[in-house]
Amino acid sequence: MDTLSACSFNVKGLNVPEKRRQISRYLHKQKVLIALFQETHFLSISCPVINDRLYPVWFHTMSTDSKSKGGSIAFHRSFQPTVLKSLCDPHGRYVFIQFSHSSHVFTVASVYFRNQGQVSFASKVLHLLDEFAGSSQIILGGDFNWVWDPFLDTSTAVKRLMKEAAELKDATDHYHAQPLEDNLFEWHFTVRGPPDSDFDGGIYHGRIVLPPEYPMKPPSIILLTANGRFEVGKKICLSISGHHPETWQPSWSIRTALLAIIGFMPTKGEGAIGSLDYTPEERKSLAKKSQDYFCEACGISMKSALLPLNSESSRDDKEDRELARQISFTAQVNPPGSSQTEGKNQLQKSPEPDQTATTTPQDEAQEGQPNLGDDAAESTPTVNTSRSPRQRRAHQRRNPASPGLIEVQHNAVNGSNTGSAILIVVLTFALAALLFRRLYLANEYIFDYDL
Repeated sequence: MDTLSACSFNVKGLNVPEKRRQISRYLHKQKVLIALFQETHFLSISCPVINDRLYPVWFHTMSTDSKSKGGSIAFHRSFQPTVLKSLCDPHGRYVFIQFSHSSHVFTVASVYFRNQGQVSFASKVLHLLDEFAGSSQIILGGDFNWVWDPFLDTSTAVKRLMKEAAELKDATDHYHAQPLEDNLFEWHFTVRGPPDSDFDGGIYHGRIVLPPEYPMKPPSIILLTANGRFEVGKKICLSISGHHPETWQPSWSIRTALLAIIGFMPTKGEGAIGSLDYTPEERKSLAKKSQDYFCEACGISMKSALLPLNSESSRDDKEDRELARQISFTAQVNPPGSSQTEGKNQLQKSPEPDQTATTTPQDEAQEGQPNLGDDAAESTPTVNTSRSPRQRRAHQRRNPASPGLIEVQHNAVNGSNTGSAILIVVLTFALAALLFRRLYLANEYIFDYDL
């Protein structure tokens, strides 16, 4: 028996004659004997007449109401089978042709699946095909509109992570990160400790767990290597981590997060969630031990995870390093006996000078006077520059001002009322003068019309 070559195409429309000619010539060069087409966009009321000298025999399935469907099967001119029977879907989804060739019986099927309900549609079509084919050999082709994993094919996060994985596939002298083989949303990273710090010489390993909404939501960062700055196995609290989605920016990437972690390591923990404040000696000791760490999950040894340290940083990381310097890291502090508060530390930014209280001679004199009681203390107005105007007004309603301030306000109101009264009197006199002048002029000019 001769070899039968078949090819299936989703052509997205075959109503243009020039497009049909190009496809026909291409299939002819590929020595295709049986061509299967989907989405021909032929309507039953306006199907074009196809005069193709290379593929003269055509069988169609056409829709009556939509051009988004349609299918066809075409035979090459050198292939002349004996057609036994055919079955065409009235909705333009499938076409079956049974023919005999070289004493063998074949059934060829071109199928175009729906975008939804593929399982039920496949069950129906395959059942019909099995009944139609009988004992003949089946050649099946088509567009099945069936994805391996709908989430992986439609998720923006997957596309973004695939792109970042390609960008970070090669290790640098400062960092490296790659997703696990069986989970694109869990990455393992390795960073080198910042030079001229307690972490100099250390190589630290960790995990990055990304949400399905990435990059619209931040990742969670977990250190696996003892370092003296972050707790091991606990999600650390940074403005680039899942603890603070309100400060996360979608333009940030995994590369930026790695560079920010390196820059943040020498800063003080100050009680932030997942942070530690070990002594410099302990951190230096842990830095040496970190080089012997081996991750069983990803199979990476710290001794070979990064490239040898160079004197110059890579030029490709210049923009990311500049962005990492601008990131503000937020730490949640829990001092004993107080509620949870937030503080911010910025990378490579000198701390602001402490505000110290100054004592004036008047204050020293007041220290010797007896206490007037809690009422007097509560009546002292407090100024909070961080409050909004609405908050200040609400605070003033809850806490009335002191009597002295009220007296000053009353004096100011009385002064403004006096000025308004004087202005009204002056305007009244001016209006009266203008009115008297008009009357005087009207009486002075009297015209005598007697001739």
